[in-house]
Amino acid sequence: MVGPIVRNFNKKTHKKCIKCRNVWPKETHFGVHETSSDGYQSICKNCKGLMNKKNRNKNVSQYLRHHVATRCLTQLGELAPEGFTKDLEKHLGYKISA
Repeated sequence: MVGPIVRNFNKKTHKKCIKCRNVWPKETHFGVHETSSDGYQSICKNCKGLMNKKNRNKNVSQYLRHHVATRCLTQLGELAPEGFTKDLEKHLGYKISA
């Protein structure tokens, strides 16, 4: 017979990532998610970053968008408008497609 599930961390301050199964502090390792029960995403920032990197390597237009956005933000610095990467095509004046 299987015993009871024992949780070895405080649910108020820590959370388990559904991807890597590691327990991390909520505030530093999980992004905000308004509709979840605890207000945080279920995948940690480390796993999310690895997934995004893998997707950029597969999807050429995503790679170009990331490349152009990071170069523009490096050049603009603090002068970049808020939401620049979200509205990148509007600010550039042309569509990024591959």
